[in-house]
Amino acid sequence: MLPLLAILVAEPNPANIDESRRTMAAYTSCLINRLGYKLRPVMDMPVGSPQANAKMIALNDSGCLPSDDVGGISLKFKPTLMRGGLFEAFYLKEFVHSAPATFDGVPTISYPVGDVSGNAEAARYSLQMDIGDCVVRKAPAEARTLLGAEVASVAEGTAITALVPALSACATKGRTLSLSKSIVRGMIAEPLYRLTAAKRKMTNA
Repeated sequence: MLPLLAILVAEPNPANIDESRRTMAAYTSCLINRLGYKLRPVMDMPVGSPQANAKMIALNDSGCLPSDDVGGISLKFKPTLMRGGLFEAFYLKEFVHSAPATFDGVPTISYPVGDVSGNAEAARYSLQMDIGDCVVRKAPAEARTLLGAEVASVAEGTAITALVPALSACATKGRTLSLSKSIVRGMIAEPLYRLTAAKRKMTNA
């Protein structure tokens, strides 16, 4: 079980962090509007693979950045955080107006985990998806509330606090993971998107 203090890592210069997080949210939302049809297949490529990272870099669009950030995408945006932001943007675009869903009966989701042997990115992603999928299934309403909360807002903090019981219950004993607010949003966004899509497919079948 994750200790409570590991869930939210203290971040230096919180004002700067919050501004960077807002920039990321605006950037990923812009990317989805411009290139969503190209990005979605990339999100199913094995995480941690050179091919997936190269495709992601190739689809960066400086037109979605504030003018003072142009040229800094690779330095400022970590792939795992960008992935979470993209899935959040996909969810908000496709499902935010849908009726709230629960996920009882939704089969196991196959997340695109790359080769975890010697690959820290793939191993970290695998653990995050294990926990995130569990959390979303346990607390779907709270997960949805988090994605509806503005980044770096009071509402976001309240929503994350509401998810702490599920996060603690879903943490794998003996495996530690430090979670910033951005990481929490990302590890909730992808499972919530994939589970919602699977539930819609089941309902419409």
